[in-house]
Amino acid sequence: MRSRWAWLALVLTLALSSAACGYQPSRPGIPLADPGKCVPVDIAASSATSALLNDTAQRFNGSAAARLTGGGCAFVRIETVDSPVALRELSGDWPDVVRLGPAPVAWVPGSAMWGELLDVRREQQHLLPIAPAGTPFALSPLVLGIPAPMAAALGYPKRPIPWSELEQLAGDPRGWGAYGHPEWGPFRLGKGNPNWSTPALDQTIAFDTTPALERGARALEHSVVYYSDSTQTYFDNWRRLAAKSTGSALKYLSAVIADERSIAAYNSGHSQSDVSLVDRGPSKTPLPLVAIYPQVGTIESDNPIIVLNASWSSPSSRAGARLFTTFALTHVAQAAVAAAGYRPARGALRADVLSTANGTNAGDQPRAVAPASPLDIEQALTHWQTDRRPAHLLVLFDVSASMGDIFAGGHPNKLTLAKPALAGALDQLAPTDDIGLRVFSTKLANPASPNWLDVVPSGPLATRGPALTRAIAALEPRQGSPLYAATRDAYDAVARAGNAHDINGVVLLTDGYNEDDHDTNLDALLAHLGTSPNIRVFTISYSTESDYSTLSKIAQATNAAVYNARNPLDITDVLSRALANF
Repeated sequence: MRSRWAWLALVLTLALSSAACGYQPSRPGIPLADPGKCVPVDIAASSATSALLNDTAQRFNGSAAARLTGGGCAFVRIETVDSPVALRELSGDWPDVVRLGPAPVAWVPGSAMWGELLDVRREQQHLLPIAPAGTPFALSPLVLGIPAPMAAALGYPKRPIPWSELEQLAGDPRGWGAYGHPEWGPFRLGKGNPNWSTPALDQTIAFDTTPALERGARALEHSVVYYSDSTQTYFDNWRRLAAKSTGSALKYLSAVIADERSIAAYNSGHSQSDVSLVDRGPSKTPLPLVAIYPQVGTIESDNPIIVLNASWSSPSSRAGARLFTTFALTHVAQAAVAAAGYRPARGALRADVLSTANGTNAGDQPRAVAPASPLDIEQALTHWQTDRRPAHLLVLFDVSASMGDIFAGGHPNKLTLAKPALAGALDQLAPTDDIGLRVFSTKLANPASPNWLDVVPSGPLATRGPALTRAIAALEPRQGSPLYAATRDAYDAVARAGNAHDINGVVLLTDGYNEDDHDTNLDALLAHLGTSPNIRVFTISYSTESDYSTLSKIAQATNAAVYNARNPLDITDVLSRALANF
């Protein structure tokens, strides 16, 4: 059991900052920049453009462009809030002010599709619409990122690669053997969850609204390795695996649904959050990617600035947001957009950034589908739930004594915070997905092992739902944390019960580290986790005292991802993101 004193000492600091690795939760700029005598204009922007918009805001604030008609000035503050989180919050008039910052005057989601969804969700709750059409800020077309050796095997760039050919490859039992490379295995696709990922949302809508592609959607969906909440996971794993062996990287993934800018960032050695791609980034790229531009069935992410017609914003703050929108389209601001690897809304793109050396083709202009209506978008997401690859998931949940530690400031203990978060995250799954709930601690009354207990055996969510609700509510802190033994046994349980047609995996949440003196060999555990290559272990680090390094290694051993919830107030979003992989 971990000491609660270190937890209490650090938690207030963590409430004001985020850790530096893995999934980074959205954070308000606390303390908020002082607008002085100017009108504050808070803007929520997705992580794709928030740094770029922040640079633009720094040039705008204090300039003549920020002067309001009739006197006074506007002062823009950019908050990083991912599009699906902002969608949820704006659907309910932004209830989470403490964690996410003030309700925004304007919103910059990754795509106009998120804005269309917002008013549908508000209408469902009998709320007034607030999202008019936005102004495109930075554009990036939908592409398919394919490792260069695989693109060459498909005949690119001598001929275009249509979606139909990839659908056939995905359904061909020979896999890459049909193209002379049986060593690469079957076609494996990386696609984000369209409820979380902008490129995945765009591709899902494009397919559903294009009759010629709709029929082949199921074949592609069933080639998905797992539905990540962010394409960054795929890029990170590709880069890590290729540094050791190109062959292992090619077996991990054949292609990823992404946007053009992310391919340029990866190939130029940059992270997705870097503001400029002009100079070479620090990361090596042993396996370059090629951006394939589908000639039909594509949508361009436009990162629109949407000035919200919201009751919480004043006329002067909305006027300030419109001034900033105009400023964001000036030559200087749009030149920065081009340097970041986007196609600017106004002006020329950077051919040295969107270059063949970076795996892109600036001259390619794919034919986008017609704009989708809100009803089309909701229908596409409903169809995706039917077409997508099914899941077999085991949630491995830490109930050691330290999960009873009290959160500073009068909040509940960690377990009390995590229970409703887990119950709410179940809506990321389809009713037909198999899910089980296993807890781990020491000295549990289980004949199979004292280190874990199946409180809800695996079965379809539709039938296990009531039992899961009751079991989650009844969870209580126990004793120690046999992390290694419990992880190994959970992995083996999924290996026995899963099947090749499903996404098979474990979601492991822990607030600590291994406390089992009889099982201390991490290297042996990591080697064991590589014996079934189609089983993933997604890990959640749920306190400052959790062993983040080990959890990261466990996730990497199965080519999955580690999630950071070291501030427990982030646990709701983090658990939803983790279950969105299935």
